[in-house]
Amino acid sequence: MKDGQINPGFALGHATHYDWRMACELALAQIEPWFQQHQHRAGLVQHQNAPLRWLAWLYFTPSFATEAEALLRHVIERTGITNWIGCCSECVLAGSAEYRHEPALALMVGAMPSDSFEVFSGRRPKVAPGVNPSPASTIFVHADPQLSDLGELLDALSQRHEQAPCHGGICSGLDAELPQLANEVFHGGLSGVVFRQSAGVRQAFSQGCRPIGTRHHITKSDRHLVRHIDDRPAMDVLLQELGVAQESDHAGTRQKVLQSLPKEKLQGGLLVEIADPERLDQPGLVRNLLGIDPSNGSIAIAGQAEVGWSLRFCTRDPQTARDDLVASCTALRESIEEAGQKILALIYVSCLARGEHLFGRAGLEGQWVQHYLQAPLMIGFQANGEIHQNQLHGYSAVLLAICTEADQR
Repeated sequence: MKDGQINPGFALGHATHYDWRMACELALAQIEPWFQQHQHRAGLVQHQNAPLRWLAWLYFTPSFATEAEALLRHVIERTGITNWIGCCSECVLAGSAEYRHEPALALMVGAMPSDSFEVFSGRRPKVAPGVNPSPASTIFVHADPQLSDLGELLDALSQRHEQAPCHGGICSGLDAELPQLANEVFHGGLSGVVFRQSAGVRQAFSQGCRPIGTRHHITKSDRHLVRHIDDRPAMDVLLQELGVAQESDHAGTRQKVLQSLPKEKLQGGLLVEIADPERLDQPGLVRNLLGIDPSNGSIAIAGQAEVGWSLRFCTRDPQTARDDLVASCTALRESIEEAGQKILALIYVSCLARGEHLFGRAGLEGQWVQHYLQAPLMIGFQANGEIHQNQLHGYSAVLLAICTEADQR
């Protein structure tokens, strides 16, 4: 406490149980001591000039998707907090724990400066009446996987908030509609929170793919088909980068060569990184290589490739992904320390293909992130696609750190 006010801070709770109410109570019990220490109930009824407001996250696995309405009502009733964001995910993250294939939820509550955030939902943000917000710095987004115009929606959302970049992820875990939380339960569209400059939010990004060869230029393409790279059949450039000799351009020769691709170089799959020359300040987009047509040397990728874009082949391996993640965390921590700040809490969005699938054991990824960032609390989810600077990525990780002055208690 300072001058009778509640200082910014966060508390995390998580639990697994087949009954949603029991799981919720187990998670709430973990944050109850923090509530009492910070006179939680006394700080809920606030006037317009109150220095702090409450913001909470709630992530849950598909087992609780049909109970989303009941879950939200229960946590609002039990805490008195009305600002909640979250979504359904195949895997929920709480600290270094990964909860997958079981009923689980994680919640985090915190007190933040009153003018530092606004919760929004749907295709238009909601701004509280009478609020005169400071400029937006970051937008944290949950997105429905069925959005065909995601890129346009993210750009439009960013433009409405002083070009603040969007970061976050796509909900996962069900073939049916996936519930999102933004002070209410709804399906479809975008939701999340607009962070203002006073929120002290900093972000980082980790791609973690190993390049194969150098960057090239797409010189002929047709939507998801890359036909020519550097004015050569795309497959021929790929074979060259893999060190596979090819004596002829004949389709039959290509077919034989294709069967001899070096599997030891491609254990993590064959991917491509494409980049828009008009977005040189942003990381490239990593997409799956879906197929190769030996008859004409074209390749098919999971995304649209434009003539003039750069392309680089790549693959994944645990060591490269770990090294890149550690480097991203270290750089983020150093920038926070140089600014005289400390981390209060971390929101971590990781790809479904990472975690235990990539690193061989559940929880390793979270351990590295918390260790190298020295983050006291971390909550998040594994996404069906990660959002960084208004772009949809894959196989990546997005980090948002909520910070405060280092000498603040």
